[in-house]
Amino acid sequence: MIKILLISLIGWLILIIGLSSASKAGDFSKIIKKHTTKVHLVNKIIHKESRGKYKAKNKHCIGLMQINTKVWLSKKSDRFNLVKLGIIRRKSDLYIPEYNIKAGIYILKHYKYNYKRYRGIMP
Repeated sequence: MIKILLISLIGWLILIIGLSSASKAGDFSKIIKKHTTKVHLVNKIIHKESRGKYKAKNKHCIGLMQINTKVWLSKKSDRFNLVKLGIIRRKSDLYIPEYNIKAGIYILKHYKYNYKRYRGIMP
């Protein structure tokens, strides 16, 4: 039990140290490359939405990519709930660059895949 807790703690420390250096530099390329090849596009979105501030908040939108919690953490639908989809564990994860970028890329892929079906409008 203690061994598992220690391994988990070490993992979180490594994650935090890695993210803090990326956050200070304003360069999230390493994180983005884990989830997509379109690094330049995602960096542009991050700059436009939050100017690279990972704690940015605007009404219902949180983090680097300004994820709309009213839509993407909706309790009405499992299809659009990032927690139930396993993208994040809880709402506060959206303030962590790794999870926010992962969620943002998931949302972009969702819109791209379903664009013809919804004609660009969320149901």
